[in-house]
Amino acid sequence: MDLPEFACFSPFIPAEWGAAHGVRLTRLARPPAAAQRAPREGRCTYAVSALELAQGFLAAGGAGAVFTTSCDQMRRSAELLAPAERVFLFNLPHTWETPLPHRLFRQELLRLSGFLCRAGGRAFAEEDLAAAMRRFDGARRELLARRETSRAATFARLLLAFHERADGSLPETAAQEARPARGPGVAVLGGPLLERDLWLLDLIEESGGRVVLNATDTGERTLPRFFERSRLVADPLGELADAYFGHIPDVFRRPNSELFRYLERELSARAAQGAVLVMPVWCDFWRAEAERLRGWLPCPLAAIDLADDANGRQRARTRIQALLETIS
Repeated sequence: MDLPEFACFSPFIPAEWGAAHGVRLTRLARPPAAAQRAPREGRCTYAVSALELAQGFLAAGGAGAVFTTSCDQMRRSAELLAPAERVFLFNLPHTWETPLPHRLFRQELLRLSGFLCRAGGRAFAEEDLAAAMRRFDGARRELLARRETSRAATFARLLLAFHERADGSLPETAAQEARPARGPGVAVLGGPLLERDLWLLDLIEESGGRVVLNATDTGERTLPRFFERSRLVADPLGELADAYFGHIPDVFRRPNSELFRYLERELSARAAQGAVLVMPVWCDFWRAEAERLRGWLPCPLAAIDLADDANGRQRARTRIQALLETIS
């Protein structure tokens, strides 16, 4: 029997939590080909895409949609979505340095539990949650092992497919294209890359660079930490909450110092010589950090407004080629 399926758009919504309730919390990343090509004044292109994806998902019989309060644009998309009784708005704390927001995150998971149960899921049991966590943890370890032998866009598609399956199983893959062996290492950071945006990763490698880090909102930066086995047995919900809320660095968090610590560590470990910042048009958070990143990063930065049209691709090509010329 097919499991009830819920659309979600945030890395802070654990797919394991859905599996423990007998449902799928599917993170969608494939807008229709004709959807949201041109920016809309004042609207983040990703938030608009999420709204359109959720509308199509619910119209096709999806059980519900889960949004978070990570930014005002995503909150507004949830408010515009109908029918309201099939939409859950997860109150995602922006602060993190005291115990209170961690408790709030755990309480929100329990509130989400009630929504999933009312919409066709079952009440979770700790043993079911622990089993789901072990399954997802093993799959993520295997998934990350493929990073070293895959082109950047190929690995990004694997990540998107894994999040879309939302059952702890790895997607089947065709023969892997080996990542370029030479060329300056480039880190890609910034907002979400939907499937139709992955041309950007290919463009960097076709231009002579190597993508050594995908630190976008849909890349490896937003994977939870691996679970601690002893804590998984003693308190699986607490361990789940800490692995996600306590350890995923993001630009919206206040302070967002953990994002900079993550970048400092990973840029050094991957020997990145340059960075590309991708920003959805009208994304306030990433745009606000662009100049800070430019002055803070130990390597040159190319900032790109993510627009999937001929002009947007040409502008991206020009900036990436200029970056690679600078760091070669």
